[in-house]
Amino acid sequence: MDGSATSAKRAAMLLLLDSDSSESESSSTDTRDSSDSDSDAKACAYEREFNKLFRIPAKRPKVVGFIEDVVRQYSDHKFRRLFRLARPVAEKLVAEFAVSSMCPSSTHGGVQAKSAETHVLTFIWYAANKTCMRDVASRFDMSESTV
Repeated sequence: MDGSATSAKRAAMLLLLDSDSSESESSSTDTRDSSDSDSDAKACAYEREFNKLFRIPAKRPKVVGFIEDVVRQYSDHKFRRLFRLARPVAEKLVAEFAVSSMCPSSTHGGVQAKSAETHVLTFIWYAANKTCMRDVASRFDMSESTV
């Protein structure tokens, strides 16, 4: 965790503890000693919950170069078996999608847009196989929200 994230975490913890301790200011000094151990326990509980809620998400492993290294090497028979349509039909769909207005361009900045081939083959794979979005995203090296 970098320094700014750590300091933000500490600030949030202090705010939580401060709001909790302001409610108990009216208690007597005799109970303050026992409340110190209570506040330590609460601080630990708050920190555990904070860590659960605001942890940095783990990176999911993805297949890099699946289309380039694997799909393009498939025989026509294997391509048809896995994608449930002939390779020339898929190539025609890719070509038509590439010139359509629905094909994302890479002129918007940020991460470079996926190719028309990637979009079409991702959809065909999802439609042709009984698989979840997570598997498709992992296989085609994209996020689940892109699928």
